[in-house]
Amino acid sequence: MIIAIDLASWFEPGTTIGQSLRHLVGALAGAGPEHRYVLVTPDTARPSRRRSFKEQVLAELPPGASVELLSGGVPGPMQRAGSGQWFCQRRTRALEKLGVDVLLFFHPTLVSFLPDDPDFTTVTMIHDLIALRMPDFIKPGVLERTCTLLREQAESADLILAASETTKRDIISELGVPGDRVHVLYHGIPEGFQPRPGLDRAEVRGRLGLPEKFILFVGRLDPWKNVAALLGAFRLLLGQDTGGLHLVLAGPKDWGYPALAATVEEWGLRDRVHFTGYVEDEDLPLLYNLAECFVFPSWYEGFGLPVVEALASGCPAVISTTPALREVSAGAALEVDPADIEGLSRVIGSV
Repeated sequence: MIIAIDLASWFEPGTTIGQSLRHLVGALAGAGPEHRYVLVTPDTARPSRRRSFKEQVLAELPPGASVELLSGGVPGPMQRAGSGQWFCQRRTRALEKLGVDVLLFFHPTLVSFLPDDPDFTTVTMIHDLIALRMPDFIKPGVLERTCTLLREQAESADLILAASETTKRDIISELGVPGDRVHVLYHGIPEGFQPRPGLDRAEVRGRLGLPEKFILFVGRLDPWKNVAALLGAFRLLLGQDTGGLHLVLAGPKDWGYPALAATVEEWGLRDRVHFTGYVEDEDLPLLYNLAECFVFPSWYEGFGLPVVEALASGCPAVISTTPALREVSAGAALEVDPADIEGLSRVIGSV
């Protein structure tokens, strides 16, 4: 079987879509010759990078990876859709010429470029339905487009992969998709996420600029991640004898960052709260190993990849009672209502 995988989401650091796509491709690349894998890359470079997508993907694949790369003809998330028909025709011809049986795509914008009836089976993955379940958290200018794309994504794909049973239920109820078209595929994580008893903690702290004792959050700073509640709980903890406890927020400084940074300044917590920005893949397992505990108080999630990473690394985890987080943690994490800031503070203090 020839399986094509669209890589438009490859370079989205700090997102579950980008991370899970890279993990999947890395695993398939070393899976042997049973199937033929074609990785379809936009033939452009991101503004901050000099190398093309193709060059960057090749640099990240394991040596001897049994994959092929097809570049050009697939629009990336940063490209305009004005030339969509041209992209669609070019890509479809290339895939059909290769005899592709299945096209797997993660990024919902790709549905705008798919033909109505391609000769290959289309499989997509939906990670969450935050735009439909909690629209108040989405920017007004983005909400309508996101909801439209989600509906088109669900309607156009022959098969839908859901990141969790929670997401599957949401897809069925919110998008009206028959249950037999939706299958659950949990995200995996690399082997690097494991306890590191021999870790040189002082060296890692010095290299990454980390405090000696800290609570950890990993992820984007989007409003539904509820980081504001974590800041409030941490502020309450500081009223106790915490022995020099700090809070490390590891993730891209995206659109949620300014408001959180302003709160940190207003509360006089600049010396105790650390925004690391994006953390490289090889360093992330080390943060989990160094942390006193990991906290993920989201209002909504479709999966919750950082929770799985933390638990696999041996880091105690505190999560919200959001259904997807309870599902993926399987009882291995402490739980608290995301609206209960005092309760969150108490639970963290008990770890």
